[in-house]
Amino acid sequence: MIDAGTVMLRLSDRGLLPEGTVAVFWVGSVARGWANSTSDFNFYIISESVWSREGMAAKSAPLDPSVIPVHVLQIDGVCWKLKHWTTGQADQMLAKVGWDAFAAHRSTEFPLVEIEELFIERLESGLPVSGAPWLARYRQLARESAFRAFITTRSLDAADRCAEDAVVRLEADDPHGAVLAARRSFGFTVDALLDSRGNHGIFTPKWRARRFGELRPDSLSFDAYWAIETMADLDPARPGDWVREVLAVCRRVAEEIGDVSAPVV
Repeated sequence: MIDAGTVMLRLSDRGLLPEGTVAVFWVGSVARGWANSTSDFNFYIISESVWSREGMAAKSAPLDPSVIPVHVLQIDGVCWKLKHWTTGQADQMLAKVGWDAFAAHRSTEFPLVEIEELFIERLESGLPVSGAPWLARYRQLARESAFRAFITTRSLDAADRCAEDAVVRLEADDPHGAVLAARRSFGFTVDALLDSRGNHGIFTPKWRARRFGELRPDSLSFDAYWAIETMADLDPARPGDWVREVLAVCRRVAEEIGDVSAPVV
């Protein structure tokens, strides 16, 4: 990883820092210390007003403005991916996950599209290049919001649906379907636990083991987690035993999560 001064120089030299830039921060695997030699450099650039330049692509979101300019380029042999956001867009996204919204909708009507969810998720793990106070302030606002409650409840509800399906599949003499449903229930349950503790990343399941390894919850050792994740203990002759064991683990982990319907103090 290159130093912050070099990042800012490379962006400035290419005219990629709009006037009114208040923060630049790394996101993704580099920010989390999980990068490898082929990892892209991903940055969010936050400015006071909307900005774009000729040749840039764009993504859309239900915000005002609705456009997020995107720039992908090669610098020093590395792919840099930039998303340009405004402070107003950040405020709008956080407003969508307030506690009043959670009380009204909970998981029945998730208020964010994927690109918005990723933005708030990455406030937690973002690594500041410039504008560290801005990132720290919005990270705290995200923690005080109902964002964790929204995503944790969503995963728990999905885990419950898959668990119910696993039981039904067993009763219907469909052990293969039951195994797959139980495995999905476990994945959603682990995601719920990690998200409830602020270790977000449901859009990158390849990092789930790393996220779990960082958290090390009391309810489940890493070895036990990995055995279920890889289905190592599944006996093809007795799949129902594995399904029932996994669902019991899911219930125990869900109990550790506790109540997420109130602000974190």
